[in-house]
Amino acid sequence: MFRFPLCDEVAAGAIAGFLSSMPMNAAMNVMNDLLADPTEKTPHRNLIDNAMDRAGMDASGDARQGASIAASLGYGTVAGALYFPLLRVFPAANVVGSPGVLAAKGASYGAAVWALSYFGLMPALRVSKHPEKASLRKHLISLLANLIWGSSLGVMAHKMLVYSP
Repeated sequence: MFRFPLCDEVAAGAIAGFLSSMPMNAAMNVMNDLLADPTEKTPHRNLIDNAMDRAGMDASGDARQGASIAASLGYGTVAGALYFPLLRVFPAANVVGSPGVLAAKGASYGAAVWALSYFGLMPALRVSKHPEKASLRKHLISLLANLIWGSSLGVMAHKMLVYSP
């Protein structure tokens, strides 16, 4: 069983989720610039643009970019906070080991967050296109970015608990 209080696990997951969102966003922007159609926006920016348009908000490109970054950091924080509580539900996932094992476990969680978000939650909220309308490149960019997020989350969250005073 777990030897850490749930509040410590939620806090560690939230902090790691927030921090892991930074390399994820950097990677997503680089991959979007290198691999995607130059006229396409990052998936996060598309989500914010669609949400703001649906809400009737008129905002500049800079404001929308800032909102996109804030939303991504917030989403990563919330998803990170859920990491350990969800591991409690799936005892088989409670393997602790080398950083490689922690990264793989986190990457699996990142892939699950990606799938549930892009194929379930976001279309249901009508803030993104249905998945079949997005290009394969966009899906790959999003998935790879979420694998980066999850890998970083898995290692950082566990290490924060183990090395906390």
